[in-house]
Amino acid sequence: MLTLPAQRTTAQQTMSSGSVKKVSPEPGDSAWDALKRVAEMSGLWPWMAPDGTLIIGGPDYSATPVDTLIHAP
Repeated sequence: MLTLPAQRTTAQQTMSSGSVKKVSPEPGDSAWDALKRVAEMSGLWPWMAPDGTLIIGGPDYSATPVDTLIHAP
């Protein structure tokens, strides 16, 4: 598993921009689909930590890379 540094963001920080977006689940959406769509609208990504903790955040571009992804044909 590749662990990337993440910047923790609180809901208060995310909503401080003053723009509130309404999202309605689509028929057939799972809870994960709805959560992912809401997070992505705010520029965030949901993922699960190895211990099962739900994390919603984004990449910390100021941190040094921890690994390199290489595509080999």
